[in-house]
Amino acid sequence: MSETYFRDAAAVKAWQESRFGYLPRTWWLDPSWVAVRLARVIWKYEAQGSGLKARLCAQLNSILTGADIESDCRVGDGLLITFPLGTAVFLDAGENLTIQPLSGAGSTLLTETRTRSPTLGSGVIIESFAGCNGDIAIGDSAHILPGVGVPKSVPAGLFVDRRYEDRLEPLAYDQNTAPPGGADTHHREDRVPKALQNAWVLWKSDVERIREQARHFCGKQDVGGFAQYALLNQSIALFVHRYSHACHLKGWGVPARLLASVNRYLFKLTLPAQTSLGEGALLPHLPGSVIRGIAGARLNVLGNASMLNSFGPFGPDVDQPRLGDDVLIAAHGGAFDRARIGHRASVSRKTNVHDHLPADVSAFGKGVFTKSVAPFAPARRTPQSFSLPPPSVVRERDRAARLEYETRHGRLPLQSRLAVRLFRKSQRAWMEDRLRASRFWWLVCAYLTGANISARSAIAPGLVIVCSAGVNFDGQAGQNLLLTARCFVGGLVTSQRALCETAETPQLGDNIVVKPHVTVYGGCIVGDWVVFEPGSSVREDIAPNTRVQPPGIRIQKRAADAS
Repeated sequence: MSETYFRDAAAVKAWQESRFGYLPRTWWLDPSWVAVRLARVIWKYEAQGSGLKARLCAQLNSILTGADIESDCRVGDGLLITFPLGTAVFLDAGENLTIQPLSGAGSTLLTETRTRSPTLGSGVIIESFAGCNGDIAIGDSAHILPGVGVPKSVPAGLFVDRRYEDRLEPLAYDQNTAPPGGADTHHREDRVPKALQNAWVLWKSDVERIREQARHFCGKQDVGGFAQYALLNQSIALFVHRYSHACHLKGWGVPARLLASVNRYLFKLTLPAQTSLGEGALLPHLPGSVIRGIAGARLNVLGNASMLNSFGPFGPDVDQPRLGDDVLIAAHGGAFDRARIGHRASVSRKTNVHDHLPADVSAFGKGVFTKSVAPFAPARRTPQSFSLPPPSVVRERDRAARLEYETRHGRLPLQSRLAVRLFRKSQRAWMEDRLRASRFWWLVCAYLTGANISARSAIAPGLVIVCSAGVNFDGQAGQNLLLTARCFVGGLVTSQRALCETAETPQLGDNIVVKPHVTVYGGCIVGDWVVFEPGSSVREDIAPNTRVQPPGIRIQKRAADAS
């Protein structure tokens, strides 16, 4: 075995030992190790000039672990990806790179000229929902904190933090409303009589759009034939969705739901049959993405962005976003609730839109800043006493909470219910000190549903998970916790690249709603009846009966690049 193998293995073993309380004999089954090994194989084949083998391994990595790792990357020894689902990696980095869940790095896409990928030094830590973009340099031992997108170079040893804090306001209980916004996109329901034929036509336009983007990205005309791109993961996922939507238009409910479930289990992509996408859709990053609503032609959803009602994608159509033609949603951006986005508008990285966005504009989030010392010291709390009721009581309360959710926001798929059941098995085994059984159920949950909920998490009965893929939780929560979709609740990785102590993880009260693109980290205490809106990033204590919202966005007319 090479030195690279042993250093990668040492990093993954130390992480697993800190996470599970012992070093498993089957440590090589962990998604974090599978993702790293497949990444090394991808880069080996690429160096040997075997582009087809590299691409096949990249597709396999995306299906098995949910990691999108490009073949052009170069990463030093000691790579650690703590939980790979939803991670998008296209960079050059030194040794001991640490990547937390739902983070990413890459070049700018859909621009006039392709930029280089970021260059990272040794010992860099990218926390959850964080990342860097474009031709920039990140110095040695830099630490990018959760929820931060870095658009410029960072010197060595600095911490990168948000410039503006979240907004706190009293909680209003009529939360599922949003301004109606502007004109809707054209809904293609008039194609119902020829839905199956049009599904094939639309899918062919999707594949051609991927080829067009490949020509632009590679800077050459000859990029391969139609069949080569038709076998890519995003092409297969769109093929499944086109026919799922066609069955929905024809009123064939069972085939439509079955096809949609293929994307959920195979690609960890939530794309309900009701979603209407115009021709030429581009979805390069599938795992963890949630797309529900109506979109026009040439939709671009990059870097695991989202488009859905912030309470979940399974409710009525009227509550879902509607987008025009040529709309771009960049990395970790989102269109939520009754958002109405005009033609050729773009939502930049880390930006979340809830209402009207006119045509030909770009929406940007707030900036970031760097500091030479840690921006905050994670609080250390004494965990509250916790005991789990008998299994029958837990199942009944979880079921009651799920049924209450479904009466308001639509029926949940089997995968969502399965994530809760598997976590409960892992949690109970942990509390009974059956560590191997606990890890077994965690592995099943991670691979089957895409949910990463630590077995040591003290979550009281009443747990509801809406879209399981991309949900990350490590902490404590009271009754009636709602985890909508892609989120991170937990502590920061330690300087030794290990899981933090329980005392440094969040403690949430009763009746908490965690919506998509939310990070709650550090030893903060959150009171009862708190709602975290999409894009919130919290590390301080939150009082009860509070709505947490991210800083506002700014709109710029016809920005040249929002990706």
